[in-house]
Amino acid sequence: MAPSSPPSPPIADNSDPERRLREAEERLRDAIEELQRRQRRAAAHAYHQLHHHNNLDSPPCDHGPDESCIAHAIGNLCQTFLLSYGVRVGIGILLRAFKLVRRQSYSSLLDLK
Repeated sequence: MAPSSPPSPPIADNSDPERRLREAEERLRDAIEELQRRQRRAAAHAYHQLHHHNNLDSPPCDHGPDESCIAHAIGNLCQTFLLSYGVRVGIGILLRAFKLVRRQSYSSLLDLK
């Protein structure tokens, strides 16, 4: 059996190609309008980034609009310092606990050197 070919479209009058042409024009017009909308949004975003950070290459900030970049950086610095200091103290406490478990003298446990 030979494979059957798809049926050919019915022969229509000249209005069918004109209708398809109008539909293609409408789709093209819609696509151009969507492209222009996207370009306007991208330009507005780039304008905002340029005026908010004075540099398009800078990464976007993760703070709110009511907080400046400097205040956010200082807050992150304080948070990082406290976290690292807490880790240091925690390690010191663990080392003292290990000394206690190993039955060292209590005087060496109180030595803060």
